[in-house]
Amino acid sequence: MKVLLTGADGQAGRALQASRPDWAEIQPVFETELDIRDAASVADVMSSRRPDWVINTAAYTNVDGAESHADVALAVNARGAANLANACKSIGARMCQISTDYVFDSDRAIAIRPDRAPNPVNVYGESKREGEDLVLSALGDGCFVIRTSWLYYQGGRNFVETMLRVMADKGSVRVIADQFGAPTSAATLANAIWSGIQKGAAGVHHWQDAGIASWYDFAVAIAEIGFAMGRLDKLPVVTPISTEEYPTPARRPVFSVLDTRHTERDFEIEARHWRYELERMMEQLADA
Repeated sequence: MKVLLTGADGQAGRALQASRPDWAEIQPVFETELDIRDAASVADVMSSRRPDWVINTAAYTNVDGAESHADVALAVNARGAANLANACKSIGARMCQISTDYVFDSDRAIAIRPDRAPNPVNVYGESKREGEDLVLSALGDGCFVIRTSWLYYQGGRNFVETMLRVMADKGSVRVIADQFGAPTSAATLANAIWSGIQKGAAGVHHWQDAGIASWYDFAVAIAEIGFAMGRLDKLPVVTPISTEEYPTPARRPVFSVLDTRHTERDFEIEARHWRYELERMMEQLADA
């Protein structure tokens, strides 16, 4: 099975390549090779490579930057996704579109089911919601959307390595404690995507690692594991702060825990606790 992977140099793209099953032939496409905003270029690539599936990990992910660059966010996350979906339709390919918990307002402390109506609170979330709609409209049962949250993976820019660097340099860090979600390893997201493709999934699915955490909880775990592994010379001081104490251009959801039960059932996989997956990732960092 030929699988064209856009955004191959990002966190999800690298995790998908690292976990490629034997039955998949990946055709990685890097952002320098293909601008998904260019419909003609997308059509040319698709018609020449003729994949069976497309996994779209290409995205504009600067949540705060999207507030002042809405045109760019919408061009990539909405129209770019639509260009891929339309090209898939023209050659009979199927598609997996990665989306985000930020399509929800999530002010209620209830795990969010896939069938809950989106209500984004920022431009980034709106651009991803529009991308979902355009892909689903173009391909129907020929695609699936998989929403995820708080993604990280070794290498490049990610919360884990940023925290380790700041903790090592300063010995302390202040982190928001009143926004809740679930840190998710891109490795487990990749596994869920491959499982969904193998099952011929359709519709909207949710995936994140199990459990609930604030960004403060996440940072405390990074500090504790990093210290235990010898990555940090001393246990850093992690101070909880409120969202009001760390204002950002984009509003964030307060509670964005996703309900993954139907994805676990349909894909025949099981989510493990986020701290377990974090330890696995940090062990891989230590071995690198």
